Amino acid sequence: MAIRDTMKTDRAGAREINVSEPERWASFIAGGMLALFGVQRRSPMGALLAIKGGAFIHRAVTGHCYTYQALGINSATGEPQLDAGRSRDVVEEASIDSFPASDPPSWTPTPSAGSPGPR
Repeated sequence: MAIRDTMKTDRAGAREINVSEPERWASFIAGGMLALFGVQRRSPMGALLAIKGGAFIHRAVTGHCYTYQALGINSATGEPQLDAGRSRDVVEEASIDSFPASDPPSWTPTPSAGSPGPR
């Protein structure tokens, strides 16, 4: 059963879903645990934990993470998205294209190959 996609819009306009389904479930479970633990503590630290748990639950229910938005990440599609005004660097593009062949060759600190023998 999928978490319902509620609150499609907020005050600023359309809200994009940028958190994957498994990550939303993990956020919901972790947020619920944090919120319950925080409420049980009945202290200022417990209140902070309960608020953080509520933030995780909000992230799970809406499917939107503001940190992901700021970093240009979208785990719902499985690939990072770039801002509209930002393009990839030439070196970054070449690095992505050559992966995993871009591994550096190994380095051996000896002047020759083979086992050392008597001279």
